[in-house]
Amino acid sequence: MNERRTKHVSTRSHRPHWPVAPLLVAVAPLAMVLFTLATLVSPVADSGALVPWLGPYEVVQVRFAGFHVYREDVVIGTKDALTGAALLGTAGTSALLAHVLRARGDRQTSRTWLVLGAAAAFLALDELLSVHETVGLNLGWARSIPAVDHPDDAIVSLYLVGAAVLGWRLRRALLASRATVTALVAAGGLGVAAVLVDLGPSEMTALEESLELGSAATLLAGLAALAAHDLRADGPVVAGVRHAVRGR
Repeated sequence: MNERRTKHVSTRSHRPHWPVAPLLVAVAPLAMVLFTLATLVSPVADSGALVPWLGPYEVVQVRFAGFHVYREDVVIGTKDALTGAALLGTAGTSALLAHVLRARGDRQTSRTWLVLGAAAAFLALDELLSVHETVGLNLGWARSIPAVDHPDDAIVSLYLVGAAVLGWRLRRALLASRATVTALVAAGGLGVAAVLVDLGPSEMTALEESLELGSAATLLAGLAALAAHDLRADGPVVAGVRHAVRGR
């Protein structure tokens, strides 16, 4: 009888545990992207200066799931395309590192790089599809929150918080390369500057796009420097490649 009870307890203790907070953090960006994609393929009902609190700023109104919702009139400029490409490159580099680290058995670090890659991919989609702008257009109720005048600006502020948390979790890996630290500090500074400019007048859009492009390019350079450091130092990337080859 005691043996059966022990086995039952042991079985329950090995059930997978799914933390709620990380799941919510993952679901929110995915929901934002899916909502934006849905608005892009929904039939257009109207366009123009339709949002009272935006003044003369023109948006597009579409019919989605029986409701009228707003979206940005997406126009991908040269700087937006370059920024998106740099962020997609960052995502690809992170995914490659994650694969190599998983091959050598370092699953925890591999998962961290996957998170970084997913974050970069989301930012690329945000840049190319105007995700936070479209979502913010439909969060007019959020203006009742103190200090929130434009909901899309509040969303960008949450991006900065997420980036800070992610950087803290990656601190050990990132501090291994001085060049990476320098590049990431520069990327963070340019990113914060872009957010501050975004909070200002709409006439400063060109400057904001330039800062975003610089931040994305510097971030990609920082990851490249980290990979180069590992290669020179016979670090985790090389060890992972050797492990993968030997496993074959």
